[in-house]
Amino acid sequence: MQTHQPKEDKIADSLDLIPMQPEEKVLVESKPSDNIPEKDLEYSRENLYHLIERGRDDIKSSRSKSITKSL
Repeated sequence: MQTHQPKEDKIADSLDLIPMQPEEKVLVESKPSDNIPEKDLEYSRENLYHLIERGRDDIKSSRSKSITKSL
């Protein structure tokens, strides 16, 4: 029967360093919130309405500028 012998690290030995041990990973369970999709939908809807309003304002301002230039 052979036992696993760690490989010697000559650099670590010369610098008196201790090899790092891998940390234990802890799994965290997350529960999806039912409220998040509603908030995303509401946020997206508000952004869409805001873009539409800005577009309308830009169209109105560009029309009024072209009308005054033609006069």
